[in-house]
Amino acid sequence: MGARDPLRGAPIVARRSAPDPLGGTAEAMGDSDLDVRAVLKERVIPALRLRGFRGSFPHFRRLAGAKLELVTFQFDKWGSGNFVVNLASCPSSGAVMAWGEHIPPGRVTAYHLHPRLRLGARDAESDHWFEYSAFASDAAAASENLLRLLDTQGATWWRAA
Repeated sequence: MGARDPLRGAPIVARRSAPDPLGGTAEAMGDSDLDVRAVLKERVIPALRLRGFRGSFPHFRRLAGAKLELVTFQFDKWGSGNFVVNLASCPSSGAVMAWGEHIPPGRVTAYHLHPRLRLGARDAESDHWFEYSAFASDAAAASENLLRLLDTQGATWWRAA
């Protein structure tokens, strides 16, 4: 049996040092992260663009009237391939942080804003992670589920925000 992470009990995954085609380096990512990112790039991101989102992975923005609707993908820091999809909104002019800094519309991300919703969670106070295993076993179904949640739960949340 291979080495295990003492805090999580999960197997320790060897890290690559090659560049990640979706930004950054793969040094801090396991193979699972790279696999899921490839599925997202192939199946989910084109669908986001068809829905009017612009930006580059992992941050996307869509102008909706007087506000921006934001989607940010956030991966498990341990390289499991699990991830969350953070949703947020702000005025179309961007966001002003508590300390007065203005984040322009082309730079603002869901990370800058509160409240935000984790897609699939029951409310803004809850958590939901998309599991790598679902994408590994049936990428098409898992991608469709993510997009269905975006079109239903996401749309409802953005209307109320």
